[in-house]
Amino acid sequence: MKNLIFKKSILAMLLGVVFIACEKSEEVFTEDAIEFTDEGFKSETGNHDQVVSAEETKVESPVLHMRFDKNLSEEEAEHAWNNAVKDYIDKNPNLNKGVSTEVYYQVVTKTGSQTNNGTDAAVQASADFNHSGGSFHTDYITLNNPGDDREEGQKDFYLIRINFPNITISWIEVEHAHIRLQGTDGWVVNSFKTKILPEHQTVPATGVSKVVTYPEIWLDNTTATGWDYYNTPIVLSPGRLNF
Repeated sequence: MKNLIFKKSILAMLLGVVFIACEKSEEVFTEDAIEFTDEGFKSETGNHDQVVSAEETKVESPVLHMRFDKNLSEEEAEHAWNNAVKDYIDKNPNLNKGVSTEVYYQVVTKTGSQTNNGTDAAVQASADFNHSGGSFHTDYITLNNPGDDREEGQKDFYLIRINFPNITISWIEVEHAHIRLQGTDGWVVNSFKTKILPEHQTVPATGVSKVVTYPEIWLDNTTATGWDYYNTPIVLSPGRLNF
């Protein structure tokens, strides 16, 4: 009888050890799962995992692009950028002197400054314009510098050219803009700005047209091929560039 009681006691102790071990294993698994979820999907737009048709995949490249470290102020970055644009325009003059058959505009993004806010994913932007000849929607243009774009806290500048080969433009304004990210390497868009500035044109111009937003929003997807979108509101009075 004593041996039976002793065996039962040993069995109960062993079962208790196994139960505790199982509980600890479950706790470790749960913590890992929470950590994985925290680093995973973070889109806040409601537009994630969009499929882009073949007709929408035509893209162009900016004619000029620069990136600026987070330690450089916005004023210093804009000064350096404007000097670079002036140098580019001086080297690429408009052959149709006195009339505007081309327009340059810039896209500027700033990436969130916290951990994992940056991305190596593909990013594209487009914009909608009204002008003296009607309206115009650009193709999505890939925003990609040689080197690292969209690092934490970084400001990325892109100069883009619109060509109007068959008409001349007397005025133009930007109505709203769009930016999108492909894949699962999420990105925090701190600011997204689209501007048409007089000093960036190849003929004399006055006025400014711009759409400036501070979305502070995650773009992300659950698939490697999906796209997540941010669309700016339509600006009722974006200003106007006159030629």
